[in-house]
Amino acid sequence: MLFLIVAALFAEPPDMSDAGRAGLWHAMPIVASGYAGLYALFEDGTFLWRESEMDWAARLRERSGSWRVEGDTLVLTVSSEMVWEGGTLVPATGSAGSDSELTGFAEVYYDYATPGEVRLGVSAPEPAEPEDYPDMPGGMRRMIIGGEDYWLLSSDPGTILNLD
Repeated sequence: MLFLIVAALFAEPPDMSDAGRAGLWHAMPIVASGYAGLYALFEDGTFLWRESEMDWAARLRERSGSWRVEGDTLVLTVSSEMVWEGGTLVPATGSAGSDSELTGFAEVYYDYATPGEVRLGVSAPEPAEPEDYPDMPGGMRRMIIGGEDYWLLSSDPGTILNLD
C-alpha cells in the first residue's frame, strides 16, 4: 500500500538523464550587447563552456571536451582550455561587467593529453513558471548548473555559435 501512495505522489520522477539537456544554455534569458556565461551541450556528447564576455577580469575564458550526466551531477571532461595569461589587472573602463579588466595579456590554448573532470550540480530542465519570471517570454526552459540559472536559447548550439 505504501508503494501505491508513493507512486501516486511521484508518478513521474525527474529526468536526470542527458535527455533534453543538449542545447545552448545561457546565464541570462536574453543576449544583450554580449553573451553571459554559457554552456553549449551538443547531442554528440561534446561541450563548449565560455566565460561571460562582460567579465574582463576572468583569466579562464573557455573549456571544451565531453559531457554526461550522473544523477544530479553534470560531469565535464575537459580536454582543452583557453586562458588569458600575463598582463595587468587595472580598473575597468568602457562597458565591462567587472570592476577590473586585464590588459596586455596573451590568449593561450591548452590541450590536455589526460583530460580533467569538472563536476557541477545540475537540475532537470524545466519550463520557467510565468509567476516566478513575469518578464520572461513564454515557454523558456531553465536548468540550474552549478547553483546558477541557465536558460535554453537554442536546442542546437551550432546554429548560434560561430565555432570556426
